[in-house]
Amino acid sequence: MSTGHDATTSTQPRGSGPVQASAVFVCTGNICRSAMAERIAAAELADLPVRFDSAGISDEEQGNPIDPRAEHVLREYGYDTADHSARQLTPEWLADRDLAIVMTERHRQATERLLGSVPAAQRPQVRMLRSYDPACRDAAGSDLDVFDPWYGDQDGFYQTYEMITAAMPGIRSHLQQMLGS
Repeated sequence: MSTGHDATTSTQPRGSGPVQASAVFVCTGNICRSAMAERIAAAELADLPVRFDSAGISDEEQGNPIDPRAEHVLREYGYDTADHSARQLTPEWLADRDLAIVMTERHRQATERLLGSVPAAQRPQVRMLRSYDPACRDAAGSDLDVFDPWYGDQDGFYQTYEMITAAMPGIRSHLQQMLGS
């Protein structure tokens, strides 16, 4: 398990002792889906010794805050939205993570391409977020995509929230297995 820590790019677990694993959520620009997933996971899985962060496969939103519509949904449900700054995923970042949770098949493919330059022993597992949702048990590939709410209205962000939260119990179970607990 990775124990590296970059305080500028991660959400630390609260009260759970030393970090034993790390997970990065990946989407396109890191202002909607992955940012939401990072904040939800950090709160809902805070009892696990896991460091959560997020990044985008693109640099087009680099430095931008969470989309205001995503921020609205997160705040409505009581999640922290402070201090987010969009970041681009890099091979070095991936080499320091145990798990990469991607939002779409396109993100999975881009993440796998980046892993081509990462030594095999340092490569994280790559999983699609909705693969953790029991309702999606028989789905594969793009059937597991979390659509991009950026192109729609506020309702899309509520749908994204529902997809992310539906996956949290499965993510918890997977991380507990990784941690051997």
